[in-house]
Amino acid sequence: MKQLILKDFVIQKRSAYMYLAIGLLLFFYMTAMDQYNMISVMIPVFIIVYSFINRSMHEDEKNHATRLLLCLPVPRATLVKAKYASVVLVAVCSTAVLSLVGLLGGAFNTRDDRVLNLLITAVVTCCYSFLVSILIPMVYKIGIARAQTYNRLFFIGIGILGGSSGALINALRSRFDFSGEPPAWLQRLGDVLAGFSPYVWIVGMMLLSVLMLLISMRISIRYFEKREDI
Repeated sequence: MKQLILKDFVIQKRSAYMYLAIGLLLFFYMTAMDQYNMISVMIPVFIIVYSFINRSMHEDEKNHATRLLLCLPVPRATLVKAKYASVVLVAVCSTAVLSLVGLLGGAFNTRDDRVLNLLITAVVTCCYSFLVSILIPMVYKIGIARAQTYNRLFFIGIGILGGSSGALINALRSRFDFSGEPPAWLQRLGDVLAGFSPYVWIVGMMLLSVLMLLISMRISIRYFEKREDI
């Protein structure tokens, strides 16, 4: 397992300069801004993790590394688990390093700053885990080339949706009346959710992230064990 994880990092050694550049750009960005939160960290982390996944799996397919590994007495489930372990390790290390930069920049001076940044980290991690949980099984199901095509279409769709969100909101406002009180059940739900401690949300989001990755890993193992066109 350790050697399989190390293989992914050896493949990525040429990309280390890009990761370092992202970290340095983020450092200069944070020192130039008066306000800082974990969004400034999590966006580069997503770029790093997404690039790591795509580059690692692309190199495995291009160099026939997966085919060679399957010739060894290594279960397919172990290959999948090693890939997920590599992704989690990259995400944790990237977040830790960039958070340290933020700590040196005074991002966590007050308790409110710490709670807010932890909550942002948990929410964004949950969103990223959802995307990764879709990407990796897709690669094991249909291959990296087709998966990248679908990913590009997905992000293009998000970009179009984000760019047209203002027009969509205005259209909804002109069609529906939002000036009245929300339904009673929605008010009660909002009151219940607002009553939870921020730490409950943080722990809940992190547990949900882990659960999504575990389910995704099981799906990936099933797809990879059935796949024959490698």
